[in-house]
Amino acid sequence: MPNAITALTGYLLQVLRPLLDGIGSSVLTPILHDVLGLHLGQIDVHLRTLNCQARAHLVY
Repeated sequence: MPNAITALTGYLLQVLRPLLDGIGSSVLTPILHDVLGLHLGQIDVHLRTLNCQARAHLVY
């Protein structure tokens, strides 16, 4: 029975994917971007120091 539910859910999501993608890009993304100031898929990188003589370290 769980396999049937998983298969049915996968099929429904595949059928609804274009509709859900359209809703996400035309409604939810502008709300997140314009109202809440969230930019999904973007990151900010800031250089704190630069020392050409030292060993490189990755800082998160």
